[in-house]
Amino acid sequence: MKQIETYVYEFLDFAANLNINYFISACNTSSNLFENLDFSAYRFKTLNLFSALNSYLSHNRENFSNKKLFYAATLANIASEKYKSLALEVQPIACPRLVPLIEKREFIEAKRVLEGEYLKDNLGEIHRGAKLILGCTHYALIKQYLTGYQIIDPAELILNEFKNLYGTVNIAQLSLNTYSTGENSSLMVSTKELTCELTSSIEI
Repeated sequence: MKQIETYVYEFLDFAANLNINYFISACNTSSNLFENLDFSAYRFKTLNLFSALNSYLSHNRENFSNKKLFYAATLANIASEKYKSLALEVQPIACPRLVPLIEKREFIEAKRVLEGEYLKDNLGEIHRGAKLILGCTHYALIKQYLTGYQIIDPAELILNEFKNLYGTVNIAQLSLNTYSTGENSSLMVSTKELTCELTSSIEI
């Protein structure tokens, strides 16, 4: 996690040079670190997926009483044990095979692996109808295939958290720029699709 912390500070420094107003961590694993980071050197406001998820669970306790919550995430996320400080108890599920499959856009295979390897009980039965928290933003790309589950996606929750903390923002007035740590044709295609979606359908 120390290496991830170094990356986060590098991103913060990069963002500071752009004179931004808001910094949103869209990575669940790095979001786990935010409570322990020092933001005093930065003028922008910050928000992260973990705080958005925790706020949602805290305000909706009655909806989850006596119901098991599964928290599917990367190995690094689960190893951090940050999930233990969530407002509600969750059952962690490390899913190391999902991200490589999703990055190759093998979405159906990723769903098969999730159900066949990670969402089975001790008797080998799949937890149908389970409440499933997506603890990695990659997993949202297979959400449409996860029928029969009650999905909790922190990436969606963070929009409401943004409104609650900072008020509304007219997205039509935002300047959207994309940056990458490396050249990747698949990444660039996805980025262009996301930019179009942001400018046409999301209201903040």
